[in-house]
Amino acid sequence: MKRWPLFLLFIISGCAYYNTFYNAKRYYKNAMQDTPPNKEKLDKSIQRCEKLITYHPKCKWVPDALFLMGKCFLEKGEYGHAVRKFEELRAYYPEHRLADKSRLELGKAYIKEGDYSEARCILEEVEEDKEEATKLVISSYFLSKDYENTVEFGKVFLDNFPKSNFRREIFTIIGISYDSLKFFDLALENYKEALKFKTQSTSGKPDCRQASFELSMSIGNALLSLGKPEEALQGFIALRGIAENNEDLELKIALCYRTLGMFEKAIETLEAIENSPTALYELGVIYEEDSLNLEKAREYYQKVKGPEIAQDALFRASRIGKLTSYREKVQDTTRVEALAKTQFLLAELYFLEFKKIDEALKEYEIVIQNFPQSEYAPKSAYSIAWILEYEKKDEIKALEAYEKVVNDFPDTQYAESAGKAILRLKNESNKE
Repeated sequence: MKRWPLFLLFIISGCAYYNTFYNAKRYYKNAMQDTPPNKEKLDKSIQRCEKLITYHPKCKWVPDALFLMGKCFLEKGEYGHAVRKFEELRAYYPEHRLADKSRLELGKAYIKEGDYSEARCILEEVEEDKEEATKLVISSYFLSKDYENTVEFGKVFLDNFPKSNFRREIFTIIGISYDSLKFFDLALENYKEALKFKTQSTSGKPDCRQASFELSMSIGNALLSLGKPEEALQGFIALRGIAENNEDLELKIALCYRTLGMFEKAIETLEAIENSPTALYELGVIYEEDSLNLEKAREYYQKVKGPEIAQDALFRASRIGKLTSYREKVQDTTRVEALAKTQFLLAELYFLEFKKIDEALKEYEIVIQNFPQSEYAPKSAYSIAWILEYEKKDEIKALEAYEKVVNDFPDTQYAESAGKAILRLKNESNKE
């Protein structure tokens, strides 16, 4: 039998180890060329790494195999497995060249798992890639809805890494954070800064159109929140050249028209959106809340399908039906007490369900004027006083209304409550 020299056996076995790891890397690379990454190829990469670690545990490629396995599990969404592999690499090979990179990847895995505090602890240990580690720390604050720290660390990042490829992303999440904190002017400022930078798609090629569209939508939303619907409308209409027949965009355009009082344009825009439950719902809202046509509003609400807004649409349709019914009863009923009750319920409906304060006040007044002997007259009088105090924030008129309750309906429980309210308001006035 031919005997091979030891150095040749060493070289051959070393090549075999490397070939196993090389194939694992090849499968990973091929998997990452697909969008989303090909899980079958990732599994093959994992299998080859496992083979190398199991049968050749002292091979120099073991740390690399652990790191690659962690990356594969991360891409597969199996974050617990990813964490274990990166932790093994850190524990058993703390001086290895991949130990620091494993901290970075471990931070990513913890963020994916939702363990943001642990992610930050790990990322603070990263030495080589401080830029990406800091970006991930900011992301962890943002994902945990800690918007104050997102803004604070985001600003530090922008100062420390003026040429970073992550600047667009950081400006964007700072903008969203300011949006969430209701600082719409600062949100707008950061969205505009983000728009100055190009973004990269997952394939590495510039992918500006979609990202620019999303940022421009955020700019429009911020302008709406700042009470600038004309500017928002101009921006949204310009976006039609990027995203034709986009439902979200058309809904925003309709909202701008409605805010500007251009109801016909809003209705026209919404009616052009095909098969949209949201558009039907918004049509109902316009006809209802802008006092165009309650029956038309009810028709649109009844057409709404889908789990997200159908229940609310049904509720709105139901209360319009109730309102119509009350109105009919007010016109047709001949029994005084029943008529007074219906009139009172009509006022309550306007106040409690439609949130139409002025309409409710008018209906309560009708109860008092037309049915002064009814039990619903003092209720209505007290309701008017309460609304003036707590909804209208007009303490002078509220005080007058409470005094009217006491004077006009002295022997009722509402007069007693009104008396207490009068004392309270006068005491508060004296303290000032």
